[in-house]
Amino acid sequence: MPHNGLGSFVIETLNRIEDEDSEDITITTDRACWETEPKSEEGLDIYYEASAAIPMKLDSLENNSLFCLPSVSPRRSTRVQLDKRIVNSIINSSTEQGILFGRPYVGKVYTNSTIEIRHLYDGSDQLLRAIADFDETNEYRGIGLGINDIVALKRKDGLTVFNKIKDHMQILSPGVATLSERFLNVDNVSLYYFAPYDRQYMWVQNAINFGAFTSASAATQASLVFNSRWQVTGGSGSNILPDGVFVVGAGEFNANTPFTLLTLNRQVVPVGPSVVVNNVNFISTTGYYKLDEEAYKYPVKLSWFNCYSFGNGVESDRIRDDFNAPQIDNGCRVSSTFLEYGEETISSGLIHSGLYNSISSVNNLNEFNMADKITKNLNPAYGSIQALKALDNNLVSFTEDKVLKVLSNKDAVFNADGNSQLVATNRVLGDATPFAGDYGISKNPESLAVDNYRMYFTDKQRGAVLRLSMDGLTPISNVGMKSYFREKLKICNTIIGSFDIVNGEYNTTLNIASSYQSDTEQPITVSFNEAGKGWVSFKSFVPDTAVSVSGKYLTAKQNKVYEHYRDFDLNGNIVPRNNFYGTQYNSELEMIFNDTPSSIKSFKAINYEGTQSRIIQNYADGMDYNLFNKNGWYVDSFVTDLQEGKVPEFIEKEGKWFNYIKGISTDLSNIDASEFSVQGIGFPNDTNTPFGGYGDVTGEIKDKGDTP
Repeated sequence: MPHNGLGSFVIETLNRIEDEDSEDITITTDRACWETEPKSEEGLDIYYEASAAIPMKLDSLENNSLFCLPSVSPRRSTRVQLDKRIVNSIINSSTEQGILFGRPYVGKVYTNSTIEIRHLYDGSDQLLRAIADFDETNEYRGIGLGINDIVALKRKDGLTVFNKIKDHMQILSPGVATLSERFLNVDNVSLYYFAPYDRQYMWVQNAINFGAFTSASAATQASLVFNSRWQVTGGSGSNILPDGVFVVGAGEFNANTPFTLLTLNRQVVPVGPSVVVNNVNFISTTGYYKLDEEAYKYPVKLSWFNCYSFGNGVESDRIRDDFNAPQIDNGCRVSSTFLEYGEETISSGLIHSGLYNSISSVNNLNEFNMADKITKNLNPAYGSIQALKALDNNLVSFTEDKVLKVLSNKDAVFNADGNSQLVATNRVLGDATPFAGDYGISKNPESLAVDNYRMYFTDKQRGAVLRLSMDGLTPISNVGMKSYFREKLKICNTIIGSFDIVNGEYNTTLNIASSYQSDTEQPITVSFNEAGKGWVSFKSFVPDTAVSVSGKYLTAKQNKVYEHYRDFDLNGNIVPRNNFYGTQYNSELEMIFNDTPSSIKSFKAINYEGTQSRIIQNYADGMDYNLFNKNGWYVDSFVTDLQEGKVPEFIEKEGKWFNYIKGISTDLSNIDASEFSVQGIGFPNDTNTPFGGYGDVTGEIKDKGDTP
């Protein structure tokens, strides 16, 4: 019969079947009996959760920590048990087996499936000594756990996960681990027994060559070897050192004799003649171990059971083993399946928990009931939500390309004419209305700063700095700094925004990307003053973050907090001006004035109101104000498109500082032939030239003259 259902088929009887009465069965050829599948019963697929979520593959810091240290409390740890049996272990060398315990270093779980185990414990939580002469201050790091050992991580609730130690590791920096140091292919190693026969010794027959592997001088090698904690593996032929053999100390070391005697932690060969082993590997044990990343290969021991065994093969799953008694079970809480289960990122939506009311003792902050209306989705065209801020009784949502006001505990009903009315509702989040203006916060929520009802932020994509106030969005970067921010914002990595409540200024810290930094392009802070209605200053400090608290302006730099506008430090010392994070800066004021560009103006004098002017000591001019040097303000340059001037220093008169502007003397280095002062024939400087000759004149202008 073809797959499309057309055509026909024939059922052929091959053998005749007789019934119980040995009578032939009558074959009916025009009927048939078909077996069909039962109808599916739509039921609820429920199950009991056997354990918490256990990672199947250790591929990140997050699930590595979840596998090793599931507890969220930093004071709790996980019991680490060495499940593999060790012959003549360092705990009890008189028995044939031993179990090692340890604890991971809480808060120091590294990537690359690396954990740290520091201490060795027995069953009574007593710290064990490896051997009698071992240094107790070293916490026995790295002793007893070897490559290919199976470790059992037993949690507080009894759940135990197993894994295999793949290698010894060393930590380069937090979060970065690499293989530990290795000394390879040490030959002529003899294994000996000395009384008492509870441990074995390794005799490296050439101490000088062995010391070369430690990369240390002969004087230092004795200390290195004695305090060494190495796992020794390898060997050639039938003499192979098994895993779990460690060097825990040295019996003797002498750089002048060709041998080094090391102490092993366990028996390797039977008592008898010495055995020579070649190609021995020494692996430095640091206390850090690499686990097998494929954790699903190893069993998991659950923390609960649902039956009792009587030891004779009979088991009972009922309380008191009574007839028809309640069965041992997990309880009434069960879980159901969810086909779309998985991580879902909704970047343009909001979700809220239940209500909290301290008066009526209602606390539903941990409840997220999907049956209630607890979500609010914004237009995905606006981009992801970057920041949320409360404004009066509403919620302001900053997305990448738009700023919206979300009503809180109320909703908007629109009339036929398009106007809206606020109505009471049980919805937590109501209508979302965008502010006028095609601006957002891009992906720089760190630029947001708030002062009362004003909110300041940047839009990197559109090269603008904005203010959200009662009158809506205003691009404050257009106040004389439009081109500056359009060029600077696009080359910034981060943009730190803060409000200085002392000066009433919005500080925007532009962290220029390292690839764009140069001598003239460095991270800088620019300040907008609301009272001055403009950008008033460039500031030298570049904080990591900043905030105004209780009338004080605080910034943080490299994990240290600094308070600005202080006259004295905590020790009563005077705080120097313009000193930020230990670096001293100088204040500069650059003024650009050009009222009528088409007219040529003459500048004769300059004055300012402020603090002390710089004074340069001078005894020759007969004045008395400059008898001593003083630090202060001075004019660094005075430049126009026609000439340059200078102001040597200022003189105080009635609380103000005055002085005349003097032109810079013209010489060969700054001569300008277009100036009137250098036009003309010039002055001859050689009067001995004969008539009809040529003479040099000032300005290197040569002209033919007929007079001396």
